[in-house]
Amino acid sequence: MNRCAILVLSFCMALTASKIYSDFAFIAITIPKSGTHLLAKILTQLTGKRYTPTWPLSRGFPGKESWEMCDEKLDVLTNPLTGYYWMTHLMYQDKQAEMILSKQCRIFFLYRDPRDQMISAYFYVKKNKKIWAPDIFPENMEDFIFQMIEQKEISDPFISTHGIADFYARYLPWKEISEVCCLRFEDLVGPLGGGTQEKQEEAIRYIAAHLGVDVPSDLGRFSQTLFGSSITFRSGQIGSWKHYFNEGHKEAFKQKAGQLLIDLGYELDLNW
Repeated sequence: MNRCAILVLSFCMALTASKIYSDFAFIAITIPKSGTHLLAKILTQLTGKRYTPTWPLSRGFPGKESWEMCDEKLDVLTNPLTGYYWMTHLMYQDKQAEMILSKQCRIFFLYRDPRDQMISAYFYVKKNKKIWAPDIFPENMEDFIFQMIEQKEISDPFISTHGIADFYARYLPWKEISEVCCLRFEDLVGPLGGGTQEKQEEAIRYIAAHLGVDVPSDLGRFSQTLFGSSITFRSGQIGSWKHYFNEGHKEAFKQKAGQLLIDLGYELDLNW
């Protein structure tokens, strides 16, 4: 049997094993640079469906539609092509959340320690200046971190936010909706990224339950296929911010977004 035939057979077996349902749609909403492709790997392997980013819906329109989609585009978002699901960085709005939930669309929401998210964003922006506002990108990482903490142009020139706390505030209401499957990057990444096998397997079970599919019979082997190997992957490590934050960054972050870390459970207080 040639390699192509083996791949086709393996894919068909995966579809059968995971009890694919064609009568529901699901959407994965992630804060940028919080493990989007890691979540996509899990969802694809559990369901056999492939993801489609929302950008094809919005390029050619004002760039902010990548983040704040109009109702017409949302209708497309809740009706993906057969065999596909959407990955998006959609910020929260009451009306849009109600519309998605009314379509019986299952939602996943992924977030990350904002300090690590900022460091990941720096390296991504540096590599992809044509995408991420090249005219406002400071080459110096020290300046970039301060800019993300305090100023508005932290991710996309079409979205006006006032620092990292405000940026997260545009997403975190997704976390408060009971029907949404909320996930932390730190739980998904596993031991290779500084997490634990136990937390990773628990998160995979939670995702499978939300989808209504079987948990892989060999969960340990399944989890070993998840780390790295995506087009935006760099290091995927928990706590990488500690190598880049200086005392000035720490103080600025505590003043502007210290409560955010406490609310998300990343710190108990401001003594870090």
